[in-house]
Amino acid sequence: MNLLKDTRCYLAGPVEHDKKATSWRYDVALFLSGIGVKVYDPLKKPPWLDEICHLEPSIYRKAMGGESSITTEQVIEANHMMRVADLRIVHAVDWLICYLPLGFTAGTFEEVYEAIRVGKPVLFCCPDGIPSTWLLAAAATVDTYKECFFDGWDLLKRHVALIDSGGINLDPVKWIFLAWRSEDWNNPLGTPKWR
Repeated sequence: MNLLKDTRCYLAGPVEHDKKATSWRYDVALFLSGIGVKVYDPLKKPPWLDEICHLEPSIYRKAMGGESSITTEQVIEANHMMRVADLRIVHAVDWLICYLPLGFTAGTFEEVYEAIRVGKPVLFCCPDGIPSTWLLAAAATVDTYKECFFDGWDLLKRHVALIDSGGINLDPVKWIFLAWRSEDWNNPLGTPKWR
């Protein structure tokens, strides 16, 4: 069916304190690109952003600790630009995949809660278990949490492949971009489950 073809997915997750920040994004982006999904990786900043926004995230921590020639003021300004750009992309995409290990960062939660607030689907990979019951309650219901939270990448990718093939009954309100394409109101997803 290839339901996810031409959709846009943002890859949310820690960048500051996580050594795996790039490896999981590369792997997931490769998988999603293979099924025709446009991937937005927050580690790949638009070229028009200030040069400081393109630095390795560990540089900002060193600067905040006084261990770099970059000033705290420059770090604040760069992070302000990046925060605005990332949240703008969250608003523009259709859905999110979020990596949530223990030690997630504030930016990750802000992106996720912003997506949830406007009703975007978010799929979570939580290898250390779901880190927050508040997040669990915000992102899912008793009936849907197993469709949102996964303890490994293989399970999450398998779920995405099932979505793409039409093998899962999805809520056409939450996944509205799949149920309504352009002027075509032929909803392949079924009846909405209201929260």
